[in-house]
Amino acid sequence: MRDKKSTKSKVERRKFQRLSLPLKVSYKITKAGRVKKGEADCIDFSGGGICIRVKEDFKIGEKLELSCSLEGRQEPISVKARVVWSVKEAGANKNGLQFLNVEHRDDFLDFFCENLTNMLANQEINEIG
Repeated sequence: MRDKKSTKSKVERRKFQRLSLPLKVSYKITKAGRVKKGEADCIDFSGGGICIRVKEDFKIGEKLELSCSLEGRQEPISVKARVVWSVKEAGANKNGLQFLNVEHRDDFLDFFCENLTNMLANQEINEIG
């Protein structure tokens, strides 16, 4: 007998395509009145959120302040985000964050769109070649 869950197709709910780029991301979170800062590995990001890997254990619903360094921009972009999912992995935690407020949103979306266009152009070239 087949498992009913395996026959259902997964519905894609994302508004934006995700990009895997090596963004430099640092975070700040306040827990129990104490501010904790750290560095995060960016797994992928979109116009609406980011997936990061950290040693810190974040809880769903917690809010963070991120600082994202974008190639071609001198100053990092500040982003307020909320943890929407978290998965423990070997020695780290993988977290999905939803953007709540992006400082210089136009610059961020320009960076995203430029890199998405490059990714799609490279895919098309690879499929032709």
